[in-house]
Parts: sequence; C-alpha cells; structure tokens
Amino acid sequence: GGNGPYVAVLLVVTVLSFAASVLVTRIWPIGAFYLLPTRAWELALGGLVALTLGRWRQLPPLAAGIVGWLGLAVVVVTCNQFSATTPFPGSLALLPVLGTVLVIGAGCALPSRGVGRILSLPPMRAVGRWSYSWYLWHWPVLIFAPFIVGHPLGLPGRLATVVISAGLAVLTLHLI
Repeated sequence: GGNGPYVAVLLVVTVLSFAASVLVTRIWPIGAFYLLPTRAWELALGGLVALTLGRWRQLPPLAAGIVGWLGLAVVVVTCNQFSATTPFPGSLALLPVLGTVLVIGAGCALPSRGVGRILSLPPMRAVGRWSYSWYLWHWPVLIFAPFIVGHPLGLPGRLATVVISAGLAVLTLHLI
C-alpha cells in the first residue's frame, strides 16, 4: 500500500538503531541510554505499529486476546526482573518494547476486551495520562532526595519519592 516506503524506512532505522544500541550498550551504557541513535529503534517500532494498524485490526479475537495478554506479561516480567545491573538499553530493551507493541497491536483488534478491558479502567487511564510527566519527575526527585534528607534512602524513602514524583506529575499535567 501507500505506507510501503515508510515501513521500509522504519524497518531500516529499527535494525540499524537496534544494532547500535546493542554495541554501544556494551562499551558506553550511559551514552546508549541517552543517545537518540541508540534508542530510535524503539520509536521506529511504534511508528511501524501505527503504519500497520489495519493488519493488527484483522487479528481474530482469540489471537488478539492472546497477543495482548502475552505482551502485558512480557512488560510486567521485565519490570520485575530488570535491575540496576541489567545492561540497558541493549538487546534486553527489546523485551519491554516488544511487549508494548503486542499490547498496542492487540488493542487495535480488541479495544474493549482482552487486556484492553483492564487497561481501559479509569485508574489505569489516569496513570497513562500522568505517565510522561511522572517519567520526567521521577529521576530528579530520586536523585535529589538523599541530599535533601542528608542520607541514602531506604525502601520507605524511595517509595516516598514515587508518591512525590507522582504528585508533581499530576500538578504538571494540570498546570502546564
């Protein structure tokens, strides 16, 4: 169809950027995390989902349900298994990104059923609305909190930073 050239470009970007991510993560993990060339593949995969919505919508309901739940399981497992020692972004970033692709793709076929039934609940939608602001606030709050309180944070302190950064995210979303 008319999206063919765009799909081809995004496929090339995905492959080249992912290869760069894997290589750079091994030698300079911080650079790989912050540099666009090593993370562009994630955005390109999102673009590929957007350009292939029609194909996702053709998934039979049972297949879409399985794909969506599998994607959510992959995201949840990686959230719980990745640690500070996990080389990231690198090849392991493929897991949560592909999980997300599967959830979004399946949602095109079953928007209000399957995993979409849970993700469309008001509390989940609220977290989705806050998520980018929360993402922007969490790191500065987590980094500066030990300096403000004068000691490293234990689990209660880190949980408090989650709540504080969520509050800042909500305020940012509503005020800006």
